[in-house]
Amino acid sequence: MENRVTEKRNPASIGIDQKTVPEILEIINNEDSRITEAISRELEPIGKAVKLIIKTLKRGGTVYFVGSGTSGRIGVLEAAELPPTFGVSPDRFQAIIAGGKRAVFKAIEVAEDSEIEGCKIIQAAEVGPEDLLIGITASGSTPFVIGAIMQGALTICNSYKEFLGPVDEVYLSGGGSRNPHLVSRIKENLEGVKVMDYSVLGFPSEAKEAVLMALLANEYIMNTPSNIPAATGANQKVRLGVLYNPPYI
Repeated sequence: MENRVTEKRNPASIGIDQKTVPEILEIINNEDSRITEAISRELEPIGKAVKLIIKTLKRGGTVYFVGSGTSGRIGVLEAAELPPTFGVSPDRFQAIIAGGKRAVFKAIEVAEDSEIEGCKIIQAAEVGPEDLLIGITASGSTPFVIGAIMQGALTICNSYKEFLGPVDEVYLSGGGSRNPHLVSRIKENLEGVKVMDYSVLGFPSEAKEAVLMALLANEYIMNTPSNIPAATGANQKVRLGVLYNPPYI
């Protein structure tokens, strides 16, 4: 707990209770001014997240925001505002908050401390491989959110097993490859499978989709098709060889 950034004291606000009102407001305003600078440093990964959301919507999936406490309420607000602001269907963005609807209006601190509850709620929501799960946690270590992400990883594993059959190696890319909880859960559920970061292949991250499509084409030519809808944007849970049959091959 003491190692979480969100649980540490901010040196800039020490003794704030003994300050005058103008001094207190200045301290708060100075801290708030750091937000835009922090965001500017993360524009690249934010852009990647936006592209993932776009892909999810295009393939008919649902975007889930998962969080607890204040972070969870931000997810609820986002899911509520997106439909009227951008004209999207309400079922395309869903918010999941630890403690349920009551936690939106009243703090339920203990609700965020259970990984198991995070797992259960994702199971109940029937999140699938075509959906996108976004965990919101300021500390990066909230048990409820970690449990939800780990259950999402298990869903990925089950998709691999169902649609790909036996595999020897799995390559992870993007933000997921840097999430230790996600990687450990995938390794745990794909026993005997070598799980590696995509970067070991030596291809730039921008080329990964082209590489994957080339691999799928090769599998088709070799008559060993394997595909899940999330990989190609297919609308049906069937193999690539059945969906796509170009006359020139």
